[in-house]
Amino acid sequence: MSEPRKHHYLPEFYLKRWATNGEGKVCVYRRPHGIVDVRWLHPAGVGFQKDLYTIPSRADPVARQEMETGFMTPIDTQAANALAYIAAHGARPPNLKLQQGWSRFVLSLLYRHPRQIEFIRTKVRENDETTWSDLERNYDAIRGPDDPSTYREYRETTGKAICDETEAQLIRSMIDSAWIGDHLTRMHWNFITLEQPKHGLLTSDDPVMTSNGVGNRDGFVIVPVGPRTLFLAVNDLEVRDAFAKAPHKLERAFNDATVNQAEAIVVGANEHHRAFVDRRLGRAIRTKENGWSEETRRQVWASPIIFSDDVLLKPRRVRRAPH
Repeated sequence: MSEPRKHHYLPEFYLKRWATNGEGKVCVYRRPHGIVDVRWLHPAGVGFQKDLYTIPSRADPVARQEMETGFMTPIDTQAANALAYIAAHGARPPNLKLQQGWSRFVLSLLYRHPRQIEFIRTKVRENDETTWSDLERNYDAIRGPDDPSTYREYRETTGKAICDETEAQLIRSMIDSAWIGDHLTRMHWNFITLEQPKHGLLTSDDPVMTSNGVGNRDGFVIVPVGPRTLFLAVNDLEVRDAFAKAPHKLERAFNDATVNQAEAIVVGANEHHRAFVDRRLGRAIRTKENGWSEETRRQVWASPIIFSDDVLLKPRRVRRAPH
């Protein structure tokens, strides 16, 4: 049996929530050239990259795919069970493992996107170069009896493997962050259903919207979980109420944020968003003043409780890295 090399950063179970056309397909908006291109695709054919989580220096083909099969797949399986409960009951699952599974999945969506994976790998390589320089200067003094005789040989034989393993471990540790994961599980969970949406909610290749520090009083986490439903986690119920105070604005506000935050792909349940997506996808200016964090490569959104008007979401100028 061949090992899976098609790694989904948007899992099929999640995208299937938008497959409401009777054919099991979702509407995918992209901008490969000029105007937005619209295609109907099965969820299995969307939101993946070949060998995205592969650990290439491992000789065993099974071990190379361990991040996908042994880490990402169990996350998605548990989250699918949690989302099934959420969809059926519109409420937090009573089972703590399902709650933790959903929190873990939401965290994974923050870090498993190709842009974030490449950002993490770049940072690891930058840090490693400093470490390698120190090792080169002191190699003869610290070399063990079984190590190659020269630093160059050591770097060529073991350097890639060390870097690959460090990257994999860092990705795991970020997704499995005990502080953020436990805090997200303890937040107030809300599942907002739009009664009469105009065209429905969108999702994207970067679907999680967060405030600048989820531990702050006005902190929140938002994920669209279907064309009519949003998952909203807050620390203070005043924030929930601020989002809910203008239900007629929810759909446009969240779709606007979703498309502006997207990297390359937007997904919906129909083609009616074409002009809306075309005006936004890939056109946001990603600067600090527009809520873009250079440290985390993420868009950051401000809570509506700090606004004087009834705006629901707008970029928040980043002053520090999110927790």
